Amino acid sequence: MNSILESVEWGEPALSLLSQSRELDPKLPAVMQIRHSERSHISSREERGANLTESGRRAACEFGSSLPITRSYRLFHSTSDRAKETAEEIHRGLRSIDAEACIGGVFIRSHSDQEKLWDYLTRDIISQGERTARPFFINWASGHFPPWELEPCRMFAQRAASAMMKNLDNHDTSGFDIYVSHDIWVASCLFYWFGIMPSVDWIGYLDGFILQQTDDCMNVYFKDGKKEAYYPYWWGFKPH
Repeated sequence: MNSILESVEWGEPALSLLSQSRELDPKLPAVMQIRHSERSHISSREERGANLTESGRRAACEFGSSLPITRSYRLFHSTSDRAKETAEEIHRGLRSIDAEACIGGVFIRSHSDQEKLWDYLTRDIISQGERTARPFFINWASGHFPPWELEPCRMFAQRAASAMMKNLDNHDTSGFDIYVSHDIWVASCLFYWFGIMPSVDWIGYLDGFILQQTDDCMNVYFKDGKKEAYYPYWWGFKPH
């Protein structure tokens, strides 16, 4: 059977993440955050709710069926349909290999004005002819947007950490929580949790990171390899 992830141009980071998922410490639970799978192209405000393409659905299912069967999985997603669809397809892939898996639903909601968010995305990406959301993210992370319009990036990253780590407390050592969200959400956590600036080639579909916590540091796996990161001062979720 041909691999979708090996045939699409954006598949390499996803394949790398799958490979890293098989190298984790089996005695520690894990958290993965990834961008949703391939969606239809967005070029206007009316298309911002674009759903997954057929290849995007198949790739997400393949992603799930390629994860280690020895883990117990829970899948969470943002409020967008394409994130929910991705989580459902990953779940379908996991069930096809008889892995223990369930869908936990929405894990966090944006506190930003969605119309203003789209205005800034349009200004920084579409109207400028940019290929990725990296210019928008840099402006967001550096505090260029009014906090009464867009939730500050650092605050969002801290809120996401609280939600994810609280969920992890209710999992055993075989637990593997997967969060399906968006490129700028993944970027915010990479930056504010681990001090990793997203690369110039940005965050593709099914790209993201895996986190395992130890007493002394956070082990983060991403497309550039593995990094041991010290806990930020505000991180109150170290393992007991």
